[in-house]
Amino acid sequence: MFSFYEWVMTRRITDTPRGDLIYDIKRDKRFTTINDKESIEGYLIRQHACREAIEEFWKLWKEYERCLRKTSKTG
Repeated sequence: MFSFYEWVMTRRITDTPRGDLIYDIKRDKRFTTINDKESIEGYLIRQHACREAIEEFWKLWKEYERCLRKTSKTG
């Protein structure tokens, strides 16, 4: 099993709101110690992330969960 941060590190940065969030997460080493949805969401709020960034986080987290489920089924 891998952490959200480890998973994000494998994602590609694109010129989209999602890519912006991925870029920010990759730059912010504090993400290495946060690994649950509520804590990350709280951290983003405390950092004054815009609503769009938080919505992108929710989408990214759902993708991460799907990946975890798929990985647990295959191995």
